[in-house]
Amino acid sequence: MLNLEKTPEFVSCSYVKDCAEGRRIKSDPEKDTLILTVRGTLACGEKKMTAGRYLILRAGDAAEWCGSHTEFFSVLFNGDYSSPAQSIPLSGKFDYKDAVKYINRLLELRDKRLDGQSVPVIEEEALFCHILAGMYSVGSMSEGEYLAKSIMRDIIDGYASGLTLEALCEKYFYSRNYIIRVFRKKYQVTPYRHIIHLRIEKAKQLLSSTGLSCQEIAGRCGYGDMSTFYKAFISETGESPERWRNRRPDEGSSDYRSESHAISGE
Repeated sequence: MLNLEKTPEFVSCSYVKDCAEGRRIKSDPEKDTLILTVRGTLACGEKKMTAGRYLILRAGDAAEWCGSHTEFFSVLFNGDYSSPAQSIPLSGKFDYKDAVKYINRLLELRDKRLDGQSVPVIEEEALFCHILAGMYSVGSMSEGEYLAKSIMRDIIDGYASGLTLEALCEKYFYSRNYIIRVFRKKYQVTPYRHIIHLRIEKAKQLLSSTGLSCQEIAGRCGYGDMSTFYKAFISETGESPERWRNRRPDEGSSDYRSESHAISGE
């Protein structure tokens, strides 16, 4: 276990976009290595590390990992491996969408350093700690909670582009009933109802702030036909889109962005 009560010391980082076939990945003889797999698979014997998983190699670790068209981010650091309450295992899941902003900033600072510019060491350390904190947070979640959070992010990112429950089932390899159950347990609403809610809130925002036709708005909110859009809008608001637009209420309307933010807990 990597001790998080003693702040690990960031040393350097790198990003490999297309790991060559059969490339060997070994630990540094003096520094610990954190590897975040972004795409593809790393393998060591029968062990496999797929996208969305991390691995910590301690300094001098004899294991060799083999990559094939794999994309990954790695950090050299100095860590402590006692086992206090706040620690993370040497392998597990990480949330790429949460980590990517810190990864990108670390790579920007690395490039500045390579160009001979001065780089604030404390910022590098803080960014690395943000990544580790995210790994700790994901590791403390149950499988169901992690799945529900991942689905919520997919819904917020894709509700306006025709996202369906069937697409979520295909992505996560779970049944409709299981996905509905874990999502409702965390957010007290089904994925389908939340998708509809976000679409209609977006439609209300466009109706009140643009001159787009109802058909154009329907398309921008993920609806392929007007009939389905009308039924959903009336079911959610109690009136047609045209009547809602003409009334343009100052009260009782909500911002789809703030509501999605609130229910996601992010």
